[in-house]
Amino acid sequence: MYKIIPELHDAEWLRKRYAEVSAYRIAKELSCTKGSVHVALHRHGIKMRPSTHDQVPKELKDQSWLLSQYGKLSTPRIAEMLGCSPTAVNHALRRFGVELREPGRERGPAQLQDREWLEEQYRDYTTHEIAKLIGCSQITVLKAMRRLDISLNGRGKRLRISKYKQQIGPDGKIRPQHRLIMEAHLGRKLESAEHVHHIDGNGLNNALENLIVLMESQHHRLHGHGAKERMARFDYLHYEHTCAKCGAHFTGGNRAKRCASCRHI
Repeated sequence: MYKIIPELHDAEWLRKRYAEVSAYRIAKELSCTKGSVHVALHRHGIKMRPSTHDQVPKELKDQSWLLSQYGKLSTPRIAEMLGCSPTAVNHALRRFGVELREPGRERGPAQLQDREWLEEQYRDYTTHEIAKLIGCSQITVLKAMRRLDISLNGRGKRLRISKYKQQIGPDGKIRPQHRLIMEAHLGRKLESAEHVHHIDGNGLNNALENLIVLMESQHHRLHGHGAKERMARFDYLHYEHTCAKCGAHFTGGNRAKRCASCRHI
């Protein structure tokens, strides 16, 4: 169905707007084609400027600004931001001697250009988690993996499931957040045999007062078979509880619900 755009039939509005911006920007504002604007200008007897003399955004004359934006965005994105055509952006880049990228290959975060880094992270984390941590979309990560010939494991599933918050460390690797917090507190890197235990049992609570360093053997005894019998060795695991059965107060592990008298009733 033919779409009627009232602004293109208003000679006074069109003449005033065309004196301020280009035909391309008018077309973007009215959601129509540039040719429709040209037809309307001709119909109202408005003299058109040569396309090479259309108003060019001042940002396209600033080399440092344009190069910094082109390092992060594609030419259509820059054009949309400035309200001009992608062709105008391409002309400006060529004028500054910039070699244009292949269309449809917008640059992502710098980490996605490093095959070794991406392969290492993908052994433990999903593409969705990698995208969330480096600030891009999952599609961008998947495209980078295909471009670098990294084979996908199923539908982007990781090999190991982590229940802890993850964060990019100073070395650029994705690591558990609670270990990074403890390392920053101690001022040194933790050894592989040193584990960081969550005192309240909540693996998402990474407050410093909720973290304590244990040796690997201690941590395994704490969470392994027979841990309830060994809890008395760790004073910091004595929590105050109210028995769900009789209402008496007692101390025990963080998940205890009944006192010793009611536990086997």
